[in-house]
Amino acid sequence: MRRPCVAVFLSLIFSAYGFAQNRGTVQCDPDMKQVPAWTSPGGAYVVEQLPCGEEVGILALEKGYFRVQFGNRTGYVYAKYVSVPEGQEQAIAQPEGQTGQEPQGQKPAERGRRTRHRGSLAFEVSHIYYDEPDFMRNKGFMYGFSGDYTYHPGNLMFKIDGRFTLGNVDYWSDGTGTAEGLRDYNFETRFSFGYDLTTTSKSAVFIPFLGIGYRYLFDGEGGTTTTSGHIDYDRESNYLYSPLGMETMFRLGSGWSLGLTGEYDLFWHGWQYSHFEDIDPILIQTENNQKGGWGTRGSVRVVKNFGKRDFVFEPFFRYWDIDSSNWSVIGTEEYPIDTGREPANTTTEWGAKVGILF
Repeated sequence: MRRPCVAVFLSLIFSAYGFAQNRGTVQCDPDMKQVPAWTSPGGAYVVEQLPCGEEVGILALEKGYFRVQFGNRTGYVYAKYVSVPEGQEQAIAQPEGQTGQEPQGQKPAERGRRTRHRGSLAFEVSHIYYDEPDFMRNKGFMYGFSGDYTYHPGNLMFKIDGRFTLGNVDYWSDGTGTAEGLRDYNFETRFSFGYDLTTTSKSAVFIPFLGIGYRYLFDGEGGTTTTSGHIDYDRESNYLYSPLGMETMFRLGSGWSLGLTGEYDLFWHGWQYSHFEDIDPILIQTENNQKGGWGTRGSVRVVKNFGKRDFVFEPFFRYWDIDSSNWSVIGTEEYPIDTGREPANTTTEWGAKVGILF
């Protein structure tokens, strides 16, 4: 009986000693109320904002940051913001060759405030396929840039994003022949609002969102003569819609994160402009209105943190299904020649983008 009691007593002493050797207190500058804990030394993602005076467990010292434990989670806090009991600093090992100097030009307090603001810039490439069933189709590759800016005040999210792409597409029609290398370009901008449904583990984020978007596509067929001798014309497509969807992000560890985004695009209205003056200068431009249709899109975002910067690779899919437009008059200003409308059509786009988060 005596030996078990001694063993329990000694284990309690060693546990208390180890506990005391690895505790610290969060300390703040006068203008701070919280200190950010990061996913890695100099990382871009904040695990938690630690209040001044909170006691944390200290696991290690790496590159001038303490790896600390709070609850069942861990994060990296710049060393100057953790107070360690006197005489215990040497008990916490720092890997050889690493210094405790703060990264130049970026204090943790300043970076903590800027985590509300995130942005990205990426290069994207995609294959687009436009189809008017039983009549014509365009297909080809598009190249361009996209970017976004997100503001996170608390659990709210405000986001604006846009993209611009251009490329050459090939035209095919059962009635008017074929043509190759037609120049198209696409511009799109969106504003969305969401709410961050933070999980208790903070390792996953779910943000439902809704917004308003505008899409513009210029189909540069003007002046082209097809293989059947048909003279083509430029077309402009304008969509006004509302995205409704969910954005998620899962932190996987070792600087890796995985995000999934899916949305339904509620189509409000479309305007199609056909430049028949490209065929004959006496003809006038016509406008067709589209009132029915829908869209959808989704993407998988793979993020890797490399110190101060995150790199992203994001495959994506976009799809539109638009109903036929109203009928409009084709002709000159004085004399109608015919009537026409924009047929029902679909647009399918597959691609990927590569960029940075900042």
